[in-house]
Amino acid sequence: MKLKSELNETGVFWLQRRLCPVLERLGKEVTLLFTPDSLTFVQDANTTQGIRVHAIFKQDVLFHIYGCKSQNDDKICIKVNTTMLVRVLKSIEEGFERVEMRLVKRRVAEQGNKQLPFLNFNT
Repeated sequence: MKLKSELNETGVFWLQRRLCPVLERLGKEVTLLFTPDSLTFVQDANTTQGIRVHAIFKQDVLFHIYGCKSQNDDKICIKVNTTMLVRVLKSIEEGFERVEMRLVKRRVAEQGNKQLPFLNFNT
């Protein structure tokens, strides 16, 4: 799995001020589906107490640079804590030069030293 991208100003605005705060209020977890041409946000009825949320963004709306590769038809699915996602997006300052979003694998001791995917943001 490889995911490397750079958010543009519009993408940061939509995620920082519009979509992610709503997702945080509705539930603790969101599933992100990265495909070669889009990014999908999904919250099921179990995590939102009955509401199902589904938002699809074309990659050129959110990103300057976007690359998504995997052995599963170039699709990557990852669950993310909404509170942490909002915290990261709020830390992005006005007038940023670039925001890089990558998928990295880290060993987790609680999971028997399995390598799990994490989203990593750099400014």
